[in-house]
Amino acid sequence: MPNFCGKCGNKLEETDVFCGKCGKSNISSNNIKLKEEKITKDDMKIKYLIAGLLAVVLLCAGGYYFYSKYKDEPVKQIPVVENDKTENAKVEPLQKEKSNIEKTTDILTAKGIVAEVLVTTLGNNKDGTLALVKKDNQTKFIVIDNIDNAIAEIPYSKELYDIGKDKKGVVVFKMTIFNDVKESDAVNGVWKGKDHLLPIYAVYTANDLKEIKPGMLTTGKGESPAHLQGYLQETKNVNLANLVLTEMKKLREK
Repeated sequence: MPNFCGKCGNKLEETDVFCGKCGKSNISSNNIKLKEEKITKDDMKIKYLIAGLLAVVLLCAGGYYFYSKYKDEPVKQIPVVENDKTENAKVEPLQKEKSNIEKTTDILTAKGIVAEVLVTTLGNNKDGTLALVKKDNQTKFIVIDNIDNAIAEIPYSKELYDIGKDKKGVVVFKMTIFNDVKESDAVNGVWKGKDHLLPIYAVYTANDLKEIKPGMLTTGKGESPAHLQGYLQETKNVNLANLVLTEMKKLREK
């Protein structure tokens, strides 16, 4: 606000220390306060300026220090691996996963069995596999028992292939176990070297889905006995015969 000289009435500014007309002192408490505020603001500006200059100096000094320390060290080069552009470089083909037919063929080959696998249930049952094959110019079933590590073959028959069409029934087939060991069932069937041919008389029932539930299994002495009234004793032989019955529906669906 404008102020006036107490002696001559001349108009004064708040920051005027003396009257410009008569020379009377214009110092008051307000003037002193404004003067102090102005000095304080000026001091703060000076402090900020000094702090900024110090920061610049420190940055420059730090940069120069690191430059002086590391300027003579060699720059590490990242190794570059060049592609082999030689014309004779071999590209390995991607390995194609084998089909179930190929896998079944490998299993038979490992057992010394040469056959052309036409259809297989491999992967359907963890206990074993049933396959339809061409072997010795004949169509046959081959059953693989994973539990007992046993393999057997059965001549193809329409009756056995279509098992399950009736709710219950009986089917007869001849099962030859490869490289068999003479144990409880050794007296039944016939031996052809290390291979054991067993005639099987199988009773079964079937549900509406034509899934087979095996029943009684019997056998007899000789290759084609008139009566098959002897019970299968060896678990291995029972498992092989049951796999033929239970896996046949899945084989037809392949």
